[in-house]
Amino acid sequence: MKITSAEANKLLKKLEDNRDKLTRMESEDCTFRAAVGENVDDLRPDYVFSETQEALNAINDQTIKLKHAINVFNVTTYVKDGLTIDQALIKLPMLNNRKRQLNSMRLMPEKKRYTIQGNVIDYMYTSYDPAEAVDAYAKVSDEIDELQLALDTINHTKEFEF
Repeated sequence: MKITSAEANKLLKKLEDNRDKLTRMESEDCTFRAAVGENVDDLRPDYVFSETQEALNAINDQTIKLKHAINVFNVTTYVKDGLTIDQALIKLPMLNNRKRQLNSMRLMPEKKRYTIQGNVIDYMYTSYDPAEAVDAYAKVSDEIDELQLALDTINHTKEFEF
């Protein structure tokens, strides 16, 4: 079956939801209480150990296969500038961290009154040209946007075999 990354991630979410539902049911129904004199068989939940284990194993097997297919797709599909999807997914957090740092640097004034001790006024100065930080911030922001848009396009249009 052909599937896009966006569809694959939605399917993964459904599998996780189904696994959570089954494990919650199992936790609730694998034991039960009965008072003395009550008919235990009438109170026994509709829980069948072997069927539950089989269903959980099937979900886990499908999850493994789907995640593997996504991983193969991510390491073999190029986004832009020679980057594969998996490399882009590593690079994006790095760029976002850099963007945060550059944001604080671009907002820093060249000279700032820092502290006053008695009659002495202390100033803090930047050791860089804030205009360079503004330009670098814009460049990193643009790079993040381009990379994210390229990933979004691939995630919603390019299919892989699952």
